[in-house]
Parts: sequence; C-alpha cells; structure tokens
Amino acid sequence: MVGESIFTQDGAEWKHTRGLLKPSLFAPHYQNSTLFEEHVDDLIAQVRRDGTGGAEVNLSPLFFALTIDVTTSFLFGKSLYTLRPGMTSQAGREFGQAWEFCQVYLSKRYQLGRNASWMNSKEFQAACKIVHNYVDSVVHDAMEEKKNILEERKSEGGPAKVGKNGGLLGELVLEVSDPIQARSHLMHLLLAGRDTTACLLSWTL
Repeated sequence: MVGESIFTQDGAEWKHTRGLLKPSLFAPHYQNSTLFEEHVDDLIAQVRRDGTGGAEVNLSPLFFALTIDVTTSFLFGKSLYTLRPGMTSQAGREFGQAWEFCQVYLSKRYQLGRNASWMNSKEFQAACKIVHNYVDSVVHDAMEEKKNILEERKSEGGPAKVGKNGGLLGELVLEVSDPIQARSHLMHLLLAGRDTTACLLSWTL
C-alpha cells in the first residue's frame, strides 16, 4: 500500500530518502499555527457536542480524525476535514474509508510475518487502488503546477526554477520527478503523521 520510502528502506536508499525528506519537516511548516487552528477548533466543537450533559467522550477516535485532518492539510495542501463531514468531498470520504480499511488489514498481515503475502484479498487491492488514485491526483496537480511555473518563467526569460514556497508537497516535487516515488514518500509521511501523533495524544490524556 505505502510503496518504497523511509520505513521500508535500509542502507544507502534510506539515507538518501532521509536527506530528501528531512529539510521539509523543519520550520516554517510545523510552526505555522494557522495549520492547526481550524482543526483544533473542529475537535473542540466535537467534544462539546458529544459531551453535552456530562456524558463521557471517547477522545481516541477524535484524535485520529484530528491528526489525519492536520496531516493531509500539511502534506497535500488540502485537508480531508473528517471532523467536519460537510466539507469532505466524495473522493476524500472514499480515501478516508479505504485508508482505514488498509490500516486494519495491514495490521493483520503483519501478524503473519513472512507469510503476509498470503493475505491479499480483492477488497484490499481495491482499497489500495482508491488510496493510490487519490494521492496520485494530488501529486499530479502539484507536478502540473510546477511545470506551468517553469514554462512561465522560461517564457519571461527569468530563472528556470521554482522557489520553495509551495508547502511540503511543493518542495517534494522539486526534488522528485517520478510521481510514484512522490506518492510513496507522501504515504509514509501520512502513516507517521496520523497514527503516531494520535496514539501519543491518546496515551497522554
């Protein structure tokens, strides 16, 4: 599902990928508070709604929704808005459902160790295709934007390069010309940004 990137590589390949991704994970991206504000507000609104009348609220699923909203905004430049269903597109909903299915399925495959390839149902393959198609469309748009900027600057006689001001995905496509490789990097970052942070928040609180 996730392809070849930092979590499935070793040695020289891992070192190259780490060097590629590391600069994009520093400021100003994660220090941009506006990236988090609207999603934290959505989380608080959900807690207030679910906790009306003094009822207990299960924060864990809300944290997973929060982190996928923030991480997709950070990586793709557009959020899934799972905490605000009215703003989620049909493609976004399908992606979110397929991602959840794949996560559960992969956890079961992991328990099989070297025999994991035995579990490869049509449902899993279909879910992977939905996930890939969604991320591929995001990468395609970013690469088309880079291409248009390069052509525009070339026609104007300016330097044929793109400034690193397009967010994390914009920076990534400057260094990666293969769309499948770009997709793999995004998938690995999404896996880390969503699950790791949500689990940390859940255990902390």
